[in-house]
Amino acid sequence: MNRTSKSLIQQLDRFISYVDDQTGDIIRATESLNNLVGQFASQKPVVDRALATLPDALGVLKDQRENLADRRHQARAIQRSDRRMR
Repeated sequence: MNRTSKSLIQQLDRFISYVDDQTGDIIRATESLNNLVGQFASQKPVVDRALATLPDALGVLKDQRENLADRRHQARAIQRSDRRMR
């Protein structure tokens, strides 16, 4: 056997040993991923509803943007006034 073949066999042996050492971690990671995918799948109807209502909710926020900004400014003014009174 020449040196190249021997070196290749040694590298393959190390690689196989490394993968073998990692088998438990790989299996646990795969099981966790499978569990996560199952959780997402079970929540699909909820996510679908949320995505369907999101455009309307954003429209309401857009329509109320000026009103919300005014309320925020009023709240800040009250806080500043409150601090001065202390």
